[in-house]
Amino acid sequence: MSEIQLLNSLLSIDEKVEKLKISTQEKLKDFNKLRKFLRTQLKNHIDKPKYEFIPYEDTKTAIKFRKKFNKMSDEEKAKLEADVKIDE
Repeated sequence: MSEIQLLNSLLSIDEKVEKLKISTQEKLKDFNKLRKFLRTQLKNHIDKPKYEFIPYEDTKTAIKFRKKFNKMSDEEKAKLEADVKIDE
């Protein structure tokens, strides 16, 4: 190879190296952004309780029971209360 060909090859390689550096830095920035996002999402999921505490009085079952209980006659209510006291 002549000196000019060697010089041109060297310049070409230098340009490719610079392009590769820029491309790699951009990809690295993207990966770092993604990593930060994923860490934030994971932290939010860990910090967030999986189940919300609901007092028994506010559960659907308790609300349905109260509605049905309120519709019962006094005799039915007394019988039910007596049955519950026996079970205790």
